[in-house]
Amino acid sequence: MNIETGIVTALQTISGLGVYPSYVQEGRVTPYVEYAKTNIDYDRSLERVASMLNNDMFEFNVITDTKSQLVTYGDAIQDKLLSLWNTTVGGEYIQDVEILNRLSKYEADINKHGEIMEVTISY
Repeated sequence: MNIETGIVTALQTISGLGVYPSYVQEGRVTPYVEYAKTNIDYDRSLERVASMLNNDMFEFNVITDTKSQLVTYGDAIQDKLLSLWNTTVGGEYIQDVEILNRLSKYEADINKHGEIMEVTISY
């Protein structure tokens, strides 16, 4: 198992939430989250010791029918991701989880509520 598979497995434990790669087919039953991963590498300083960590940036796109569902599922995803800190996921020890951005909006063309969450996971 790799880190991406481990994160998807963790998100699948959120009751009622579908988890799919970023190419979700039209007509998918909500609520669901689509994800995409981008690899990034940069130096981080941990207690004045520079170390090269593996860093993966994920973008999660949450889609729900109502604003209240969006808040509930967005918070549940954030809490689940933050709970991975200091654990081993997909064979990798998670040293940092950083929620970079959460942007909510109404998707008028599909009559759904959406949120984009950008997350960096360092291991």
